[in-house]
Amino acid sequence: MAARTPLLAWLLPVSEPQAAVAAADPAQQLAPLASNLESIRRSVEQLAAKQDQMVQNIVLLQATEEDIREKMAFASAAQQTAANPQPRPPQPRAQPVAPRALPPAPAPAGPVSR
Repeated sequence: MAARTPLLAWLLPVSEPQAAVAAADPAQQLAPLASNLESIRRSVEQLAAKQDQMVQNIVLLQATEEDIREKMAFASAAQQTAANPQPRPPQPRAQPVAPRALPPAPAPAGPVSR
């Protein structure tokens, strides 16, 4: 491609001859890969630790939320009870006392003569 467009040859990557790549020690080729894999392993462990911490935080938040809901329900019930006290059972009313009948007046004793 460089032969076809010499002005753009600087954009193409520089390639090493095939013989030089084949002659390189395989251990030297794997060293950067091993280093990258180690770095990835540490990152995954850190992510797992952070995820565990997030799970613990979520559980704590859910427990706190439930506690708050219970306290709010209790406070609401107490306010309703204070605002609307239980009605007292009706007291029996005293029965009106019926007026007693007066005893009959004594009958006049016979005609009075004068």
